[in-house]
Amino acid sequence: MTGEASPISDNPSPIRAMSGERTGYPNLASVPPRPTGLTTEAQRQTQMDKLAGDRDESRRRKAATEAIPMPEPLAVPPPPNLQPGRS
Repeated sequence: MTGEASPISDNPSPIRAMSGERTGYPNLASVPPRPTGLTTEAQRQTQMDKLAGDRDESRRRKAATEAIPMPEPLAVPPPPNLQPGRS
């Protein structure tokens, strides 16, 4: 606060957008080509059908698991008969 003023740094800005180097717009000719490994509608439908079958199988297994009878829980034991101790 009462010390000497710090000198202004001449270091370049670490942020490129603020340095003034990139003033133009990007070149749209540099857009990458379209991907070639896309699936067809029939392949996507096959995958969706497989996922739907997996979901149905999961629901069947859940229903079968929930249908298993569970044993009755043990009865709660009576509270202990505590009496003050003797010294």
